[in-house]
Amino acid sequence: MASVLVSAGEVEYVRRGFEAGVRGDGRGPLDFRQIEIETGVIGQATGSARVRLGTTDVLAEVGPPAEGAPNQGRISFATEFSPIASPSFQGRGGEELASDLTAMLQRTFFRSPVSGRAGLDLTTLSIVSGKSCWVVYVDVLVLAVGGAVVDTASIAVKAALTATLLPKIEMVAGEDPEDEPDYEIDDDPSVSVPLDTRYVPLTLTVSQVGVTPALDLDLLEEASAAAALSVGVDAEGRVDMLDIAEQRGIALHAAIDAHLTRQRANAWRALEAEEPEPLVYDEFAVALAGPSALASARACAQPFTGTAGPGKPHRARKLCLSNVTARVWWFDEQIRAALSSGTNAPRQVVVLGSGMDTRPWRCSDFPPGLLWFEVDLPAMVSAKDLALDALGAQKGTGPGEGARKHPLHVASWRALTADLSGPDWVQALAACGFDPGQPTLWIVEGLFMYLEPRDGTGLLHTMQGHSAPGSRLVTHNVTQELVDGVQDGSITEYPPYSQDLVRTWHYGFPAPLEPALAELGWRVTTKASRALIARSIFGAGSDEELEGCVEFDARLGCAMDRYSVFVAATVADVKPRT
Repeated sequence: MASVLVSAGEVEYVRRGFEAGVRGDGRGPLDFRQIEIETGVIGQATGSARVRLGTTDVLAEVGPPAEGAPNQGRISFATEFSPIASPSFQGRGGEELASDLTAMLQRTFFRSPVSGRAGLDLTTLSIVSGKSCWVVYVDVLVLAVGGAVVDTASIAVKAALTATLLPKIEMVAGEDPEDEPDYEIDDDPSVSVPLDTRYVPLTLTVSQVGVTPALDLDLLEEASAAAALSVGVDAEGRVDMLDIAEQRGIALHAAIDAHLTRQRANAWRALEAEEPEPLVYDEFAVALAGPSALASARACAQPFTGTAGPGKPHRARKLCLSNVTARVWWFDEQIRAALSSGTNAPRQVVVLGSGMDTRPWRCSDFPPGLLWFEVDLPAMVSAKDLALDALGAQKGTGPGEGARKHPLHVASWRALTADLSGPDWVQALAACGFDPGQPTLWIVEGLFMYLEPRDGTGLLHTMQGHSAPGSRLVTHNVTQELVDGVQDGSITEYPPYSQDLVRTWHYGFPAPLEPALAELGWRVTTKASRALIARSIFGAGSDEELEGCVEFDARLGCAMDRYSVFVAATVADVKPRT
């Protein structure tokens, strides 16, 4: 919230540090500074807390409650930035910052946006319904600013409210039955009642420095960030957007939405693993999805009532086929086909924008000697590395190396960080053992639509230029029809994806697809849609036969069927570029 002047060189220094996964104080992009919480620091206050996050220092005080009148209580915030923290906090500058912080705290503590329940249940502050209640006054004083002020204030206020005790009240009837009853207040702490802050979310600010998502920025990092998104996070890990600040026009909420989309995808894979004959079995899915996403997917799942394709495989099901399972199944099938395509079949796989892909652990039928490379942004690689360690997954070299709960089914697995819109990722890949002189299987799942058109075609061109004869590509992308329709407003929904997310998709595959990819050196061998994938799985020959089988619109030629395309291709027999 405080502003500091930074040079272009300082911004570049910070950005490159985040790309390398190292910050000025030695932390990783997602690491917090030390947090110190002290409660009961003001003796005369009903509740108080002081929180230090790095060099940021915030004091929150809950004053003695006053009586009000409605059938629920009230909470009133007052925020002040101390002039000793920064000269810029004197006068109107400090008032504007205080007003912004107060508004953020009110949105956080009045309700839980993620659960729909009250952040602080104001009905518990009622004394006599419709007649009297408590009014809680919360004063926030920012003593020092070193970044992450909103998050620090949120922690301080919740800690102060949690430490608050409401005095016990007894109603005393007057001598005349028509007299209003009086109140007797017992301020003995041993009989006081604490506030229920269980459902109060904390505020978490996620920033984007260059292309890297990051947490708990100091002042220099905040001044170098492209955008910042503050979200409310409840005790069950559910999130909802509270506020966004964009310095360079990057919609960071789309990155969060994309992360939630990945969580939901893992949840659908977890449900698929419960089927009698699962199309995809992923032991990691439950842990990667989390309980909230899994519960949401289970509530949305539709029971399977179809009878398509008697005697066909995968007919015995409990739930309808999900959009996620259809996509993952198709990729699995195409990857297996590419790796068994003959004597010149690829024996090295490169996954671009790999995210939380788990194929090297869950697919046990890969050919021996397979080298597996993954490329993604630093924050995602770091998050996946931590998740693999927590799950007990083997990393590095494959079968025969170590006894882990989840062994690798490839000869080696390497994950590297890179910005795929830049020129350096191929060199980084080669430094890890990638050989452009050998056939490669390129896997690009759910990435192209987030790129600018120039970067999308450039990526296809770069892959082709580093592909030996026999190399293959398996990918999926939305169509240019969808991108254009969203931009001009003629397409307003594309379920199950949110509008905020869809609006961040810039690059779609053109129609006709075959000549467009041929110009970039790729010959299309297989082209599919979700409707065709569903027909292949269930052995169905018509839309009617798929009724009750799938949870998405699987009619041939419908909007969902037109707006995305699944492609397998082989590289043209040309001399690879160097």
